[in-house]
Formats: sequence, structure tokens, C-alpha cells
Amino acid sequence: MVLENIKNAQKSVFEQLDQNAKIYLFHGPSGVGKLETAKFFSRKILCESSVSPCENCLSCKKFNSRTHSDFLEISIIDDKKKGRIETIRKEVLPRVYQKANEGISKVFLFDGADHMTLASFNSLLKVIEEPPPNTFFIFLTSNLYSIPITVLSRCRKIRFRPLKRDVIKKILSENYGGGEEDLEKLVSLNLYDEESISADRIEIAERFRKRSLLFLNEVLKSSQEVDPIKLMSLTVVKFDNTKTQRDNTISFLISIRSLLRDVLVLHISSEELLLWNIDIETDLREILFDWDEPFLIKTFLVLEKAIKDLHDLNTNSTLTLESFVHSIRSFLVGR
Repeated sequence: MVLENIKNAQKSVFEQLDQNAKIYLFHGPSGVGKLETAKFFSRKILCESSVSPCENCLSCKKFNSRTHSDFLEISIIDDKKKGRIETIRKEVLPRVYQKANEGISKVFLFDGADHMTLASFNSLLKVIEEPPPNTFFIFLTSNLYSIPITVLSRCRKIRFRPLKRDVIKKILSENYGGGEEDLEKLVSLNLYDEESISADRIEIAERFRKRSLLFLNEVLKSSQEVDPIKLMSLTVVKFDNTKTQRDNTISFLISIRSLLRDVLVLHISSEELLLWNIDIETDLREILFDWDEPFLIKTFLVLEKAIKDLHDLNTNSTLTLESFVHSIRSFLVGR
């Protein structure tokens, strides 16, 4: 069972779910159980039994059937438009001051809070500062520093740590199946939950990783060898048609970061188990000596800046990528 695996892996998290606070912020990497835990906690808050969640009372049954009128989930990950102020004004605020319909408590869950606009957060400030009785807010984010400090300071922050590879594989084997090689690939591609696993999602993730590897091979070629047009064409990614160009670009840069992280691991450790993209270890070793440690550190800095600018400042994707490539190429001059 997925929840039991998460409980075992995130014991300190479950020890903090005591309902003493009203505003919670669950933060940590994607795929570590934040949403599953938030739904468990919501069910616990709304449960009518003294031993909660009991799974047998009317509240638990309605929650499990997704018909509980005192639970509102705003999934901004699935639809970025829901992070705008219009959604808060129309769907959330009118319900905040209403009495609970089923019991005594209400829960508002925001999945992907890092995609909410500043105006949306500001519109919630008053209720976050003084929440009505028995009203709970749970914000989920994979980027803690994207949350405004005015909101951050009013939340109980609960950190979710990265799951170990064997834990992820166990969860996948129980809920997805597949052989050892399939499981290793899914973990490497960061496809952890059932909803994200499909032939299309796997193909998209593989295309991002393959393009990232080609880019890392091309970007360090000498001035005489490099083809500038080919190099920039490698940064043009629109593999996921369900997402914007900006989100595709962020996925591309995150994929590059994952590969460079493993290259750094190969430099500093002989422990192969520390590799995340272990299924393409041979490919990573081929670029190992082109990417020495000082060069990696410089690249990580500009890479993180590029991701942050796209994510937080909504910078132009093309210009951000051009600046990123230029920075890496400029590092070559000093080598």
C-alpha cells in the first residue's frame, strides 16, 4: 500500500500532523508523498470518529468517494489557471466563512502552491492570518522559496525528504508492476506515481533526457568543432504538448541538472548506487572527463539561475536559454 510505504519513509512528517496549527505548508521534492499525506491528514481532520481516520464513518466514505463538501482541492499542477486570483475569489473565499456542511471542520488543499500568483496569495492573507474556527489550509510545494514570505511566516512548515531509490521501486512494483529494468528506468525518469506513468509520459521523459545528453556533449566542443546552429537547435524542446513552451524549457533544464548531478557523483564517489540515472551510466561516463568539478559548479550556478528566472520571473524561454548557453561557452575560455 502506497500510504504505508510513505509513512515508513517519512516518519517525522506524520509525527507533526497534530491539528494544533491551522495553516500547513508541505514542502519537498516531487514524488515523495506530499499529496497522499495531505489527503490522509484531511481525511483525519474531517473524520467523525475519535480514532481517525476510521474509514467507516460517513465523512470518510464521502471523502474516499470524492463527494465530501467540506473538502476543496485546488490542483494548480494540473491547471495553472487555478492559481490565479479569480479562482481564489470565486471558489475559495466564498466557502471559507461558510459553516461546514458535513461536520464541524473544512479543509482547503492547494496542490502546486508554487504556481500560485502573488495576487492569489495576497487575497488569502487575511484568512491565513486569522482563519475561521475549524478551518484548515494545506499548501503543497516543491519549491519552498517560491512561497511569499508573508505566507511562509504564517505556516507550519513540514519538510518531506527525498525517498530512497529502493522505497520508490517498492512503491512502483506494488502499484505499477514491471521488471527490474523497467522499474530502474521509471525511477531514473522521475516517474513515481501511477497517474504519471503511461507510454506517452515515459516517451516524453526519455526524449527530454536524450536531448539533454546530446546538449551536454555538444556544448563543450571547441570553437572550431561546435556548430552554433545545431547547439541552439538542441535547446528547442516542445516534447510535451500539454504544457507551455516555458514549462517544457524548465523540464529540459531540470533534466540537464539531473544528468550533471550524476556526473558530479561519478567524480567524487565510487558508489554506483548513488547514481540516479543508473540505467545510462555508460553514457554519463563518456562525458565525465569533459565536465570537471570546478566547471560543474559554475554550470550548476547558472543552471539554477535559469530555472529560477523561468519559474519565478516568467522570463522569455528563448532568451534565458541563449544566456545559459553563452555562460557555459564563456567558461571554456578560462579552461
